[in-house]
Amino acid sequence: IVEPGVEFADVFKLGLIENWTLNSCPGGMNVSIGGAVSNNVHGKDSWGNGNFGNQVLQIKILLSDGSIKVADRFTNERLFRAIIGGMGLLGIIVEIKLQLSKIPSPFVKEKSISVSNINESLDYLDNFKDNNDFSVAWVDAFKTGNNLGRGFVTTAKWIETEKKISKSYLNNSLKIPSKIFGVIPAKPFWYISRPLFRPLSIKNVNRLNYYLSKLKNKYFKEKFSLFTDYNFMHNKIPDLKHVYRPFGFLEFQPLIPKSSGRDAIQELFKICQYYKSESLLCGVKLHREDDFLLSYSGEGYSVGIDLQIGGRNKEDIKNFSKVIFEYTLSCKGKIFLAKDELLSGDYFKKMYPNYETFFKIKKELDPN
Repeated sequence: IVEPGVEFADVFKLGLIENWTLNSCPGGMNVSIGGAVSNNVHGKDSWGNGNFGNQVLQIKILLSDGSIKVADRFTNERLFRAIIGGMGLLGIIVEIKLQLSKIPSPFVKEKSISVSNINESLDYLDNFKDNNDFSVAWVDAFKTGNNLGRGFVTTAKWIETEKKISKSYLNNSLKIPSKIFGVIPAKPFWYISRPLFRPLSIKNVNRLNYYLSKLKNKYFKEKFSLFTDYNFMHNKIPDLKHVYRPFGFLEFQPLIPKSSGRDAIQELFKICQYYKSESLLCGVKLHREDDFLLSYSGEGYSVGIDLQIGGRNKEDIKNFSKVIFEYTLSCKGKIFLAKDELLSGDYFKKMYPNYETFFKIKKELDPN
């Protein structure tokens, strides 16, 4: 049972040492549990464990009239399905009861497989479900032709081991370092790197990363890692977002249903290339359906599109975003609200048809 400001790192500090985990964990260890509920986040296990709402047993929420309501699958079930993924619009969450999962140890066995194109990535994501607990594809969004979307797929599986970890070792793994990989001072490095963090440079970095990964996969088939080191790898690269300063960046994350076919994913990459808006960092995940009202869920694949704002004018960004939204809608997909800044009300209503039920609940709880 936690307050909403408790972070994933806090839960893992207590749970992992006793061989318990919290499923549906995103890639940032400082995400709050309240934020995870309100955005119904997902992790690299979304195809198996679903979104974060599936790990929530009960919520206490403070409403605008000062009353506190308890909601779960049996009491105020309609409210429960609205709060999870409800973007914080119904009230203030004051308490959350979570269900953790027992694991054999805090360690996972990692594997990485190089793939020639996006179709191979999707094949692996689909086929790895039965024998792994986590999977994600890392994609080079700049490649074209037969190598469109080449990259590598990483998987991980909980393992049994006699190896133990101390609390201090676990706590250190859940601290964001001041140096990149413990060696390079982060702030000056990102300042110097900003001029290089542009499509042409990243295109070459992706090429180098692909061949290095291929070489590594040839000689190192498996790797044993503490879960926190595997799942929060971006935290080993502190302050990464500062490389986008001073203008920042946008992220679009379309979820394309499987029913639209593999060609729909390929077409998404081609659209980005046509508008010279290839994702600088691109992850692809497999998802499943759930029943929360405004949930970013469904049997399909999500694609993360990171776009730096520097060097672009507002009109170009606006046009590109409209094309992405239109295309996602044509595939009967949706955009992840947690990462969105540009989605219009019209697109939102079409992508999230349960909005009417949600607004009705909102009006009942907060008529003024």
